[in-house]
Amino acid sequence: MEIQRSYELKRRMNIWPICGFFICVLLFSIISFMVAGDKLSIFDERIYNLFVSRIGPVEIEALEVVSALASKPAIISISILTIIFLWFLKRDYAGMITMFLFVLGGNFVNKLVKDWVQRERPLLDGIAVEGYSFPSGHAMVGLIMYGMTVYFIHRHSSHSLLKNAVLYAVILLMIAIGVSRFALGEHYATDVLAGYSLGGLMLIIAITIYDRIRKK
Repeated sequence: MEIQRSYELKRRMNIWPICGFFICVLLFSIISFMVAGDKLSIFDERIYNLFVSRIGPVEIEALEVVSALASKPAIISISILTIIFLWFLKRDYAGMITMFLFVLGGNFVNKLVKDWVQRERPLLDGIAVEGYSFPSGHAMVGLIMYGMTVYFIHRHSSHSLLKNAVLYAVILLMIAIGVSRFALGEHYATDVLAGYSLGGLMLIIAITIYDRIRKK
């Protein structure tokens, strides 16, 4: 009876990554198709106006700080700290390699998709921000990096309070980062959603590969 319960629990746990994988693929495909057909301008404009009408100078400064937490310097710094943690404290070499390859790979894939779609960024005071817009690199690579950091903390820590606190903090942080990108006019809301979906897709693949390596 106990073995059957354990099997059922394991089977259910294996279903969630598969469901998440297909949800991410479906969401990214739908957004990409609609962006290619220029069918999301009204949606993006309404979302932007909804947030901009409710934020002032103080909120803008706070959003700029939040946005910086998924900038390249922050991504590199936190990735290095996580790799050091996995190396010196846990001797988790598979985790180190997975972290390095997928954060770096996420940045590469993001640039590849941007060059393929070539969606122009929003205009700020009549001037377009440099670079392409779709998908948001902050949302995509930030989700990969923070998501893997949370996963490794959950795997290696025995403190349930710490694990839950880190998980909820990162969820709120990623939402705030996404909001900051379109509220500050750096991206469209659909760029952020596409970044989440593509980043989530790569995060699921990274964790799956890591688990397979650990089991072997």
